[in-house]
Amino acid sequence: MKWISLVPSWTETWIELGFNVIGRTRYCIHPKNKVQNIPIIGGTKDIPFSKIRSLNPDIILIDKEENPKTILELKDFHFFTTHISDIKSIYESLDNLTHDSRISLTDEQSLNIELLKKRWDKVIKRKLNLKIESLPQILKWIHPIDRPIDKVAYIIWKNPFMVITANTYIGHTLKHLGIDIYPSVCKEKYPKINLQDIPEDVLLLFSSEPYDFLKEEDWIQSLNRPAAIVNGESYSWFGIRSLRFLESL
Repeated sequence: MKWISLVPSWTETWIELGFNVIGRTRYCIHPKNKVQNIPIIGGTKDIPFSKIRSLNPDIILIDKEENPKTILELKDFHFFTTHISDIKSIYESLDNLTHDSRISLTDEQSLNIELLKKRWDKVIKRKLNLKIESLPQILKWIHPIDRPIDKVAYIIWKNPFMVITANTYIGHTLKHLGIDIYPSVCKEKYPKINLQDIPEDVLLLFSSEPYDFLKEEDWIQSLNRPAAIVNGESYSWFGIRSLRFLESL
């Protein structure tokens, strides 16, 4: 089957599992040595259908979190077979994809998926209780921890500032590591927030994506409170990247 993936996490995972990915977004950058020859058809939110038509895919892979609802409502998508994933936690693996009757797998692909599921099962059973100061995948400490810290505020955007909550994939990953999140209770997935409202006993954890906070080091330094920049791919890319991250701990 020929796949077009509009989801960077799935693009990487599908390629590693031996799927024939014939189209990707500009944000599908992994695995770097294999995506170079796969045509870019646009972004995760801007899709030129003329390029999709020219590639004639069997299935287009979409994710509720990654791709906006407006894409699914476009009449152009009615001409294609689409599969929509909805991954909310590390406990959800490939079942919703492999149980789709429209997806035919080779014996090799089926075996690779089963092996991946076993690896996930092993990771999920491990109980972790990491200390905040030893959080993995910190790209840079802007201000080291110099006071008692109870939680982290995982910040993904600026202007307005937005944080993740426990009912997101990132939040679930942090919970699996034994890390408490600020705010503790919130119905929204990505609420807007004023940094001044975040208590002093909370670490400001700025993500490298989707907003590139690595370009904001000087400004973060000026906040004069415990803060770090974390590798956003490790915490937010579900699929094989997330699996390898958790296996490394």
